[in-house]
Amino acid sequence: MIIIGWGHQKLKRLGPVQKLLCPNCRNEDFWELRQIGTWFTFFFIPIFPYSSQSYLCCPICGASRQVEGSELESCRAQAEQNMARLKETG
Repeated sequence: MIIIGWGHQKLKRLGPVQKLLCPNCRNEDFWELRQIGTWFTFFFIPIFPYSSQSYLCCPICGASRQVEGSELESCRAQAEQNMARLKETG
């Protein structure tokens, strides 16, 4: 009996991007860039991703919006810079 599956998701937090006002909770904070990958599994072990989506998420209420294309590249660069600054400050 071989057990295969798909739909297993992994969340990767890429870091804070920019300070935004959340339309849901009305708080202003640094929204975080998150990437959700959907994986093919074999015997419940994730083998390879077949889908990936990126979102900016409010750290307070969890509201999010999908980012793509050039906006995603810009957000990814900002997240990398912000994570480097956070590591420098300890």
